Amino acid sequence: MSDSPYIFDISGAASFEQLVIENSFHKPVLVDFWAEWCAPCKALMPMLAKITEEYAGELLLAKVNCDIEQDIVMRFGIRSLPTVVLFKDGQPVDGFAGAQPEAAIREMLKPHVAEPAPTAADPMEAAQALFAEGRFADTEALLKQVLTEDNENAAALILYARCLAERGELGEAETVLNAVKGDEHKQALAGAKAQLTFLRQAADLPDAATLKAAWRRTQRTTRRCISWPCNNWRASSTKRRWTACSSCSCVIAATAKACRTRLCCRCSTCSAAITRWSPPTAASCIRRSTDPSAGSRSP
Repeated sequence: MSDSPYIFDISGAASFEQLVIENSFHKPVLVDFWAEWCAPCKALMPMLAKITEEYAGELLLAKVNCDIEQDIVMRFGIRSLPTVVLFKDGQPVDGFAGAQPEAAIREMLKPHVAEPAPTAADPMEAAQALFAEGRFADTEALLKQVLTEDNENAAALILYARCLAERGELGEAETVLNAVKGDEHKQALAGAKAQLTFLRQAADLPDAATLKAAWRRTQRTTRRCISWPCNNWRASSTKRRWTACSSCSCVIAATAKACRTRLCCRCSTCSAAITRWSPPTAASCIRRSTDPSAGSRSP
């Protein structure tokens, strides 16, 4: 005997009349003719039960044990097992003999039974899917419904706060996160707070246009020295000469007065000997070897 209200066993002709014929005037009834010794019958029965349950009362399933209900078997001329017959309005309207795949059974039922309604998705799963698609307004609308029923739902509060943060409502998002209680969603809460911190820091940065303008100003005041052997970076002004040690790239400054005369020095970072001088036409820097005979000296 099945525990489902939509599945029942037939015991006798009277039972068949009541549970199959009479019920078929209200809802289609699927009759499964089976036997204990029939292996395909036992394989098919769970599939029929599953399909019946999915229709949630729009389809009924009656099971007839052919070894016991010989009168019913003879009445409908059942010759092979398993045999499945669909009854509607008191009459058999469709059916099949032998084991069939689930898709074929569903296809047979389509003209006679309305498709089962899809199972309602979990609201939180739906909200998370919407958030992943960037549909923050739709996510908030769904979460508000969830929070109306349970205003302490931690998962809903965290996701709602993330939606607010994405819209720039950082203060309100922080208030929502502070209302989260318990440690069940500790990791998700930490992630949401990290997102809030990042967005606040990003809000304090200059906009793209400002950064681009600053970069262009830097490019106008910095040029690369390609006319002299050192091939180092050098930025010059009217009063100071700047050069860089080609060994460690340490920037070294010399006064304009020093640049007009030959001056040998060592880089204070890597101790490489450097010679700088200012020819009549241009100023440059040349890295020279650390050979003491080269006349290197500390400035």
